[in-house]
Amino acid sequence: MSTDPPNKPELHSRNITDDRAQELLHLFPEIRTDCDKLDFERMKLARGETIYVAKERYGMNWPGKDDRFKTIQNTSLGMLLPGPKESVNFENTENFSPRKA
Repeated sequence: MSTDPPNKPELHSRNITDDRAQELLHLFPEIRTDCDKLDFERMKLARGETIYVAKERYGMNWPGKDDRFKTIQNTSLGMLLPGPKESVNFENTENFSPRKA
């Protein structure tokens, strides 16, 4: 029998923005600025691609659309917990596998 204390779960989600920036810097180290920021103009030059912007295209726009990226990239503090009392047939469903100690 182990007397080690149980591991505490990590309550903060990963920082998606930082992860993606690190991936880009790994692929394109030359796009790093002196202030450790990303220079997308340097990335265009590094890729050697011509950017074409079409004058007309279909799309969906609404007020606040750009804010959705900020919202999903924020770190979160929370955990989903099972609710046996609120569930229907909790013991027999196969939707959730409780972690056994």
